Amino acid sequence: MATALNELVHTVCRAAAADRLSAEPDAALLDRLHPVWDAAAFEVLVRRHSRTVLAAGRSVLRDEADVHDAFQATFLVLLRNAKTVRRGLPLARWLYGVARKVALKARARAVALGKREAKAAKPERHADADPGWRETCDLLVRELARLPESFRRPLELCYFDGLTREEAAVALGVSTGAVRGRLERGRELLRTRLESRGVSLSVGLLTLALTNSAAAVSPRLVQAVLSAASGSASPTVAAIASSSAFGE
Repeated sequence: MATALNELVHTVCRAAAADRLSAEPDAALLDRLHPVWDAAAFEVLVRRHSRTVLAAGRSVLRDEADVHDAFQATFLVLLRNAKTVRRGLPLARWLYGVARKVALKARARAVALGKREAKAAKPERHADADPGWRETCDLLVRELARLPESFRRPLELCYFDGLTREEAAVALGVSTGAVRGRLERGRELLRTRLESRGVSLSVGLLTLALTNSAAAVSPRLVQAVLSAASGSASPTVAAIASSSAFGE
């Protein structure tokens, strides 16, 4: 009983601390991960970048269990290398690159162990899905991860998390007008980068693609990452994280 109560108190305190840190930029949160890691700061980073990492994993893996293993392993790689992450590189971009490498490692490991036959390095396709549209959404997530944090975060908050401009302004600690301007600039940057890749989208289609790219991340999966970081990683997750290179 005492143990369960202690765990509950710890969870509540960590959640309160994470809420206080939610407006902190990535670089400040990374500084809290070494030399002794701050669980609340790590949780904020996991929740903030969970959709990017999940989307990267699904662009390589088809089995959802493998996707979840790769998701956890990616954040373990981040935790172990927080001190060496280049501060000039957007963390979302770094994580997207690491997540794809981790996913490739996970797929190779599954094949080597004979658990599953090799899968094509593409997301699972359903009969009613347009392959071209799926590839566009994946490309959009990749380019979104490359945007400077000041433009990326408002887009994530408004399109991925469903916040209003006013709510996003509170979360970011800026004015509503600043959020409006960053959203407009961020969308324009995305359209320009997609056009350089041969994909031309109207404002309406860009909005739809952003909405469709918001892969749902279950609270249980986030909790699994936090548990793994505390030393409870499964043998598979630990092996993938240990064998994965990091950086772009």
